[in-house]
Amino acid sequence: MNTKNTTKTFVIALAMTLTLAIVPTMAFGQSTADKQSIASPLDEQGNDLTGLWQVAASNTVDCITGQPDGQPPVPVNYLFNQGGTMTEEEANLFDGPYRASAQGMWKHVTGRKYLAAFTNFAFNPDRSLAVTLKFRSNITLAKDGNSFTERGTAEVSLPDGTVVANVCFADTATRFAF
Repeated sequence: MNTKNTTKTFVIALAMTLTLAIVPTMAFGQSTADKQSIASPLDEQGNDLTGLWQVAASNTVDCITGQPDGQPPVPVNYLFNQGGTMTEEEANLFDGPYRASAQGMWKHVTGRKYLAAFTNFAFNPDRSLAVTLKFRSNITLAKDGNSFTERGTAEVSLPDGTVVANVCFADTATRFAF
C-alpha cells in the first residue's frame, strides 16, 4: 500500500514539474528571430513593422489617378504583431458605432515592402450585418523605421457576397512611441 502512494506521489510530482517546465516555454518561447522582417544587422532597426502605428487622416482616393476623392479623412490605428497578425481600428464617420475592429495578417515581401490583408464588418442600427469590408494594402516602410506609406483597396460586400463597391486608399502612418 505504501509503494502505491509513493508511486502516485512521484507521478503527480513529475507531472507538475513537467507542466511548470513546459507551460512557460510555450507562453514565452517565441523567438525574436520570428520577426516578419528580414533585415541585416545594419538595417534591422529601421526594418521592423511590428508595433502600433497611427494614420492621422486616412484618405480614400480615386483608384486610377490616386487623387483624394473628396471624402472626409478618418484617423486609423494599426497594430502589427510579431508572427504576422494585425488589428486595425478606424474612426469611420459613416458607420457610426456599428462597426467591428478589423483583424488580419501581414507579411514581409522584400526590403522595406510589406503586404497586409484584413477584414471587418459594419452593422445596421438593428444589429444585422450591413456589409463586409476586405482590405488589401501595400506598405513601404521608411528608411528610419518610424513611418510608412500605404496604398490599398477595400472591397465592400453585402451579406450575400455581392460586391457593391471597390474603394482605394492612400495613407501615411507614423510609429506610436512614448
